[in-house]
Amino acid sequence: MPSMRHALLFTTCIASTISSTEAQEAPSESNSPDDSLAPTTIIAESPDIETTTSPYGKILSPITEIPRSIDIITRKQFEERGALNVQDSLGYTAGVFAGPFGFDTRLDDSKIRGINPLNFQDGFQSHFRFYNTTRPEIYGTESVEVIKGASSILYGQGALGGIVNTISKLPQETAQREINLQYGSHDRRQAAFDFTGPIGESGNFFYRLVGLVRESGTQVDWVNDDALMLMPSITWKPSDDTSLTLLASFQDNNGGSSIQFYDAADPQIASVNIDSDDFFGQPGWDKYDSKQSAFSLFFDHKINDIFSFNTNARYSQGSVDYRYVQALPSSLTGSFGLPNPQAGSLYGATYRDESSSDIWSVNSSIVADFTTGNLEHKAVFGIDYVEAVTDSNRPTSELGTDLRGYNVLWGGTPFFSLPQTINFADPAYDLSISDLPYDQRISQRITQVGLRLSDVIKHKNWIFSLGARYDTVDQKHDRNYDIAGLPLDKSSSDSAFSFDGGVMYQFSNGITPYYSYSEAFEAQDVDFTTGKSFDPRTGRQHEIGLKYRPSNSNTLLTFAMFDIEESNRLVSANGVSNTPVDASYQGAELEIQHRWHDFYFQGALTLMQTETGDEWSSDPTIGDKLPNIPDQQASAWVTYAPEAGKLENFRSGLGIRYIGETYSPSNSLNTDDQTLVDAMIGYRIGDIDLQLNATNLFDKEYVAGYSEGATGQGQFWGSRRFVNLSATYHF
Repeated sequence: MPSMRHALLFTTCIASTISSTEAQEAPSESNSPDDSLAPTTIIAESPDIETTTSPYGKILSPITEIPRSIDIITRKQFEERGALNVQDSLGYTAGVFAGPFGFDTRLDDSKIRGINPLNFQDGFQSHFRFYNTTRPEIYGTESVEVIKGASSILYGQGALGGIVNTISKLPQETAQREINLQYGSHDRRQAAFDFTGPIGESGNFFYRLVGLVRESGTQVDWVNDDALMLMPSITWKPSDDTSLTLLASFQDNNGGSSIQFYDAADPQIASVNIDSDDFFGQPGWDKYDSKQSAFSLFFDHKINDIFSFNTNARYSQGSVDYRYVQALPSSLTGSFGLPNPQAGSLYGATYRDESSSDIWSVNSSIVADFTTGNLEHKAVFGIDYVEAVTDSNRPTSELGTDLRGYNVLWGGTPFFSLPQTINFADPAYDLSISDLPYDQRISQRITQVGLRLSDVIKHKNWIFSLGARYDTVDQKHDRNYDIAGLPLDKSSSDSAFSFDGGVMYQFSNGITPYYSYSEAFEAQDVDFTTGKSFDPRTGRQHEIGLKYRPSNSNTLLTFAMFDIEESNRLVSANGVSNTPVDASYQGAELEIQHRWHDFYFQGALTLMQTETGDEWSSDPTIGDKLPNIPDQQASAWVTYAPEAGKLENFRSGLGIRYIGETYSPSNSLNTDDQTLVDAMIGYRIGDIDLQLNATNLFDKEYVAGYSEGATGQGQFWGSRRFVNLSATYHF
């Protein structure tokens, strides 16, 4: 990969230049390793650059002392950039492709190093399967942590690509109160509040109350994004050694599916000019309504100078009522005995699913800080328990056995349809849809138990990281409807060891090179078509890089090169669904954050190369490149915020994001590369803070990705221009 070598050479030159500058500015020091001090001494933390993760995750050291790539996106950063959801907050992070399926009102989607990450909230996995709970509200989020690459040592099964961990707003010891009003494109109206501080005079109790209400349209006609959220929390801190926090969260979101399901290449509609705002469902019937209630406990206690203990627990309950219209490919019209529709039209099938999730999560750990001779240790012994039950309730097909056969072809997806057509050139929105009873149920129970042991060892300038974990994952699947010759229920059990290790050397000028190795595994679903369990999906990552953090703390530079080997990735190959294939991901990431006087700058560069195993190169349905992953990405954001003078209350920001072309699963289609511009301007008048944001400033209409399957070729539109005005009153 010549591009990766160029990136490495470029970064080495930067590091050498920085090192030379530091040497000229710093007093003369001995070059003897015995005389050098290991950790960099931080004089003053820049408010723009965060290196300490949340205590409710599982990273217990500063990211500058961890031999792997980790990003922390602060609230200040994603608010300045106008992020409306967690997906938006990831757009300037190296190694992350935010929104591989374009503008989506249902979920926060991303790819880290080419692989779908797991979504966590406060260290708890927040989603199991799909479409059964809400997405987190960005206003209730304090920060977003991105852990890149194989991460089973931390969170157990599933973390092949990495982790996106959102951190909730929790009580603060200093009183802060704000009321926030927003108005934006598509008549988006939001009112929110955030109050926190001490309770009474004792200094032992603290509270936080966060809430919002939103009514909003979206860039797609007839699709809303309405929300209600309330998030109260209380902390009891009887001493500096003990803390107990209780958090409750309630969300009620009402909207629809911004993704319209049709074959963009179907000859029946190939001549129709379809835009990103077009809606082809039935207004008032299509919906994506989600609810969630969650209750959490966080307990920390320092036992003595060596040992500390923490335990965190969460119960969450979610539900989704999901309905949309699927345009059937014209090639399948004959399967239903229907005449060909007129040009510009396709027959429609409707999809309904009421899904729910109940998730219990508990994780506890004992942390020991001690020394043995010249070695400093931070050892962790932890245990995790997760039980997740998901249910999906669906109706039987109106068209009986023929369409049920079609359902089996689509893996049991329950579509039903009346012989009606959708006019793509001029939708009439006059479909007659009857709601059938939900008589098909699919249930899944996942139980995971994990034990982990890790140790971070420091010796002078050296840092060594070692870890091992053992997980067992039990799954039980059942349904209440027959598929000829197949069992109604099936259970499986998988177990795996995961290992992790790394080494770093901290030079006195702030440059720290490192190497790490990590593993991951993911227990996969039971295959009802064969009655057998799929082998676990596994991944192994090698990573080399360097981190630069000088003593003035106004700069953080990170560079990483990685190589991930993945096994048992399930795809459709040679006409057979769920065929295991191998894949590889190589890449390089460069990221820099720097504050210079009144300017803050963040830049990121990502180079990727992906491929499937050679044994599948002759299958026309599998491309050499993995789908919906850009080979190159780059971004830069600059904030100008004077600290004094006539413009001290003024701030502005400008960002540029470049996204390289991506490919469909067969590589027969590819998107165009895109350059998008974001902008911000703000001003503070006394206690009132005003801010105007514009994302995709020049309103580019573009396709973010493609899908291919039984329903034909699908395309996902990217996010169009969004302008949002925010007014915040602090008191």
